Amino acid sequence: MWKFFIIIASLFALASCDDNGGKNNVPEGAPLTTQGNNSDIVNYGIGGIVNEYYAIKDAFVLENDAIINQHALAMQKGIDTLDLKSVQGTNLDKDKNTQLITEIVAALKILLNEKEIDAKRKPFQTISDKLYDLIKSVRFDKQIIYLEHCPMAFNQTGANWLSNTPDIKNPYIPKKMIDCGEVLDTLDFTKPQ
Repeated sequence: MWKFFIIIASLFALASCDDNGGKNNVPEGAPLTTQGNNSDIVNYGIGGIVNEYYAIKDAFVLENDAIINQHALAMQKGIDTLDLKSVQGTNLDKDKNTQLITEIVAALKILLNEKEIDAKRKPFQTISDKLYDLIKSVRFDKQIIYLEHCPMAFNQTGANWLSNTPDIKNPYIPKKMIDCGEVLDTLDFTKPQ
C-alpha cells in the first residue's frame, strides 16, 4: 500500500514542478522535415535517375537484358531533363557535375549498343562510379546510398555499384557469387548539417 502512495505522491510532485504550464518543450512551428540544399526539381530529377539506376542494377543481378535496356533508356531520358542549373554550389561544381553527366550519358550509350550482357557490365561500372561522384557532388539528400564493391569482378580487378540497402546483390557475377562484396561507403546527406 505504501508503494502506491509513494507513486501517487511522486506523480503529483512531477506535475506541480512543470514550469511551462503543461506544454511540451518543442518550439512552435518547428519543422517536421528538413529542407535540403537542392531544389525540389533537382532532387526529383536525381531521385528518378537513381531509381532507374537501381532497376538496371537489379536487372544485371537477374541477367535480364531487355529490362537493362528499358531502364537504361529511361535513365537517359531522366538525365536529358535534369536541370543542373538549380544545384547549389560554385560554377566549378556545376562544371564538374556537367562533366559527370556527360560521362554517364556516354557510358549509357555504350551499354545500350552492346549486344552481350557481359559486355554491358563494363559501361555499367563507369555509370556506377560517375553516378556516385555526382550524388556526392550535389549532396543528394533524399535517400541513403551505399557504395558496394566486388573485388572479384573483371578478373579480380574489382568493380563498384550503388545500392539503396547495405545488402549485397552482386550485379557483376550474380550466378557464381551473388553475395560477394562489401560496403565501401555510405552517402547520407539526409541529416541536417
